[in-house]
Amino acid sequence: MNFSKKKLIITFVSLIFLVAVTYRIHQVFFNYEYYDNAYSQINTGDSKEKVITLFGSPRKVRECSKYCKEEYIYTALLQEWKIGFDENGKVIHKFSIVSG
Repeated sequence: MNFSKKKLIITFVSLIFLVAVTYRIHQVFFNYEYYDNAYSQINTGDSKEKVITLFGSPRKVRECSKYCKEEYIYTALLQEWKIGFDENGKVIHKFSIVSG
């Protein structure tokens, strides 16, 4: 393989890498703004359907305390948004946590 072919391949691979990194950074920041906006629209008593409509599918679902039947967890950057539901699928709490 001659020098110009190597240079072309290295340039092409670098460009693909740069596009992938740029896409991922955009995706992370987009999710942050998207989740933050959705979080502001959720209120106690809202349904799971409304939460899924606003947030999309949760990244994680877990059981919680005796007062809370299920909790949806969404993450972006260093922040988590948690939405808790009762046995009827209604929001009973919501909070966001910034890790650091």
